[in-house]
Amino acid sequence: MVEFSKGLIILHAQFSRKSGVLSLFRKDIPVSRANVVLVDHVDQPGKEVVTELGKVDLRVPSDANPAIYVVQHSREIELVLFGGARK
Repeated sequence: MVEFSKGLIILHAQFSRKSGVLSLFRKDIPVSRANVVLVDHVDQPGKEVVTELGKVDLRVPSDANPAIYVVQHSREIELVLFGGARK
């Protein structure tokens, strides 16, 4: 289990290695289907929306910011986030 909090915002995530399921804001996500998610409305407790962005290779260089690296190196994630608007 992982929990982060900032003011009224609390992110609580739980991962079961046995089932391979991540539980995040009342949504269960099999990591075989998606290992990158977006949480929208995180600043509105109880109204969070979890969107599966896809499954990508999460190996990143040790000096890289993982979130930025994944977006910059995954065309699939970039398309979901930006709709192909970026070049």
